[in-house]
Amino acid sequence: TADKYIDYIKNQLENTGFKDVSISYYGGEPTINMEVLIYLHSKLITLFREKEIKFSFTMITNGYLLDQFIQQINPLEINTYVITLDGSKDIHNAKRKLKNGTGTFNKIIDNINLLPDKSVSLNINLFNDDSINDVKKLLALLDGNRLERVIREIHFKPIISTGTNCDYPGILSFSDMNYELILKCNEEGLKNGFGVKDYLNIGPCEYLYKHSYTFDVNGDIFRCPAMIEFPELKLGNIENFPDYPENDNSYVLENKECCDCKFLPNCYAGCRYGAYSKHKNLNKMNCEKEYFQDFGIEILKLPFKFQLKGGD
Repeated sequence: TADKYIDYIKNQLENTGFKDVSISYYGGEPTINMEVLIYLHSKLITLFREKEIKFSFTMITNGYLLDQFIQQINPLEINTYVITLDGSKDIHNAKRKLKNGTGTFNKIIDNINLLPDKSVSLNINLFNDDSINDVKKLLALLDGNRLERVIREIHFKPIISTGTNCDYPGILSFSDMNYELILKCNEEGLKNGFGVKDYLNIGPCEYLYKHSYTFDVNGDIFRCPAMIEFPELKLGNIENFPDYPENDNSYVLENKECCDCKFLPNCYAGCRYGAYSKHKNLNKMNCEKEYFQDFGIEILKLPFKFQLKGGD
């Protein structure tokens, strides 16, 4: 399957004239299948360099096996490592442990320290409204380990049990967030010298990108990673996938409420996975105006400087 994807990407580069490619490795956990991961990465790097393609790589990982990964691959070849912690040591180890019951926190922290400067986007999951105290404890530990060198930004993520395939799959809507909690967490992050997520420029959904696809391990192809939960949403298989079918986004432009909204470029009627999960209709509006208005703008009022995509 990896060979088929490599051949497909090669054919697209030759037939479309694309000069810029972004690849994300995700799972599950991509480093569990280390042999195929290393093989795929090495082949793609060689392909892009031979064809003088501008490329970037992201790896979404729990971080536990990164020491083994970077023994075989130059860590600088991955632009961003997205790593998640479930809280400070005790909370994280209670939720993310090995088969034998051993906690994973210490090794993940050690592995983060092995990575290049400012290469880590760290997700910190928040499970309840009292998480702020645990966040303070975790940030102090990160600061004590001098991880501000490695961590480019921290993304505080409230966890709401809404999906079906995971114990805590994430949020269905940005507007479900406890804004006050997230603001407090970001303030603490900034106090400790870490960058925080640019929440205002978080969209639009990658489903809308003209040339963005998710390839799964079986060769099935989807618009975005979340949609793998719904097999009926697959676009096809690598065996018969056409040349970049384009998405029809007219449902947004036909909605006057969206067109009159100043957050249209970021929201674009909201996450399509969320719309389908709630309404079984990909074209249903999943408005996130409340999120952008009540939280996205408020976070810019914090009395600290932090990095936005366009500058400070």
